[in-house]
Amino acid sequence: MNYTWEVAIKADKNEIERENLKYVPTRNGSPYIEVAFENINARNIEEHTIEVNPLYRFQKIFMNLFDINLEKYKEMREYFFDIFMQYMIQIDLRQGYSKKEYYYKFILKEILNKFYSEQNIEAIKYFNKDEVYLIFCFVIRLYNCGSSLFLFKQIMRNLYKKSIVYASNDYVDEYLIYIGKKETEEERKKINFIIGMFLPINFKIHLFWENHFGIIGINETMEIDSIALF
Repeated sequence: MNYTWEVAIKADKNEIERENLKYVPTRNGSPYIEVAFENINARNIEEHTIEVNPLYRFQKIFMNLFDINLEKYKEMREYFFDIFMQYMIQIDLRQGYSKKEYYYKFILKEILNKFYSEQNIEAIKYFNKDEVYLIFCFVIRLYNCGSSLFLFKQIMRNLYKKSIVYASNDYVDEYLIYIGKKETEEERKKINFIIGMFLPINFKIHLFWENHFGIIGINETMEIDSIALF
């Protein structure tokens, strides 16, 4: 990691709140790297205090403020530096935003502001950040093309690798969904969230968790003690 914005991205992946990282100016940093880790090849964040070379990108701003001979107001200067770096990191990360990223932020904000439902606010907390981003990329595609059933099958396969979505032969609006995962309250809320986002409200859904329902002629679904009744 060379730049502070790379540290922020790594914090996201490690489920560390960006606001919990503190950026402090270093006296012993390399002139060729912005972030001053003891191990130059570090790939993970082990400490929440990040030492930064203040002159690497912002020499004109900090060359006098962090002169090595200046000792006064050290705490205040470091406090200001942390605020400045937190702000600059946000700008850095937004420079690469596409229209899709802005749509993603708007949709997430609407859900968290209770424009959808309390259940959705609770369910969204069970997904990690990568899963949330993936879901809303599909939601944006849904707004653009309107093919909810096709996108529902795709998002299920992305989030649950063993899942299979079956359309009923008897009813057009009936679906059987094998998830291939143990049923828990958390997983049940996540599945209900995805169903609510992508499938029409009038659809009848049957969920099968660890055990698949039996299909004559498919030996993998006809194992004794591993067949779900339907």
